[in-house]
Amino acid sequence: MFDQALTLMDKIEPFTDEEIKIIMKASPKSNYKCKYYIWKQHRTNGLYIGFAIDQMPHMGRRTAMDNSIDVICTRPITDKEYLETIQNWGKHNRKYICWHYNNINFLMEEDLMYGVTTPQKFIDECNRRKLNGSYQSKITF
Repeated sequence: MFDQALTLMDKIEPFTDEEIKIIMKASPKSNYKCKYYIWKQHRTNGLYIGFAIDQMPHMGRRTAMDNSIDVICTRPITDKEYLETIQNWGKHNRKYICWHYNNINFLMEEDLMYGVTTPQKFIDECNRRKLNGSYQSKITF
């Protein structure tokens, strides 16, 4: 039975252009916001720096994650991030798509791949909290 599930997963194809247009119409770009944040509480994996794409930024009620993080700054989603999110529709959590880091340099490099400059306010806050380091820092998964 497990083998059948794997073969079904292999048959899943990417969305067609028509399906992507339908998803974009149902979930416009204005429904997304990017957040740079730092976790408040102790993290056993050491990954305190976070970047999230909020898929429901206008939701009135705060989630448990909203209460557990300090959002330093926000920005609108880029076209490339938006298209990638639409292409992965249904494969993420309902509210947030998150990435966590132990070093601000890794986040800055990933931002550059999307043509974004990491906000200086966030970099300064990470440096103030000593969440910077060398590329030789321990990476945990």
